[in-house]
Amino acid sequence: MYDLIFICKELKSKVSERRYNHCINVGCMAKKLAKIYSVDEKKAYIAGILHDIAKEMSYEDQLKVLEDVSTYPPEFSRRNYRVFHGWVGSVYAKKYLKITDEDVLNAIRYHTTGRKNMSVLEKIIYNADCISIERRFEGIEYFRRAAQLDLNIVIIDKLSKAIKESVRKQRRILINTFEAYNDLIDSQII
Repeated sequence: MYDLIFICKELKSKVSERRYNHCINVGCMAKKLAKIYSVDEKKAYIAGILHDIAKEMSYEDQLKVLEDVSTYPPEFSRRNYRVFHGWVGSVYAKKYLKITDEDVLNAIRYHTTGRKNMSVLEKIIYNADCISIERRFEGIEYFRRAAQLDLNIVIIDKLSKAIKESVRKQRRILINTFEAYNDLIDSQII
């Protein structure tokens, strides 16, 4: 189905050693969460290791990947292109790595911004990126346990912080982030 050796070589050629190790860690965490939530572990691993393939690309290199793409997210610009590495990464995965599974591509695409109606795989990759083994921050063990019980907990926390940070810095709140947050909050209301 997927040529893992080719994918790993391609990833290694696009990112630093530190980022490569992070991607492998996210793949492993995604596989672990996939088992808990009865999602295809291979798909989760592939989406996990590829989630940051475009993270270290310059704006110019991202534009080269997007040459054949007709529409961009409305917020995509030189000013905030780094936020869209997931979106660019999904295009790269489809175009150059021949990944055709839309759920895998969407998991890569929305792992930073989130979106309304995220699939379970999308939520797994979002979580795995936040709680992978090399992550160190206050409360990390709580979030690692929480992700095994409810995928929404970590996402709501991270989206909330992203929105607060955008407000604090007087930056645009990305529409996907805003909609993802509201969607997940609405799903929690009984």
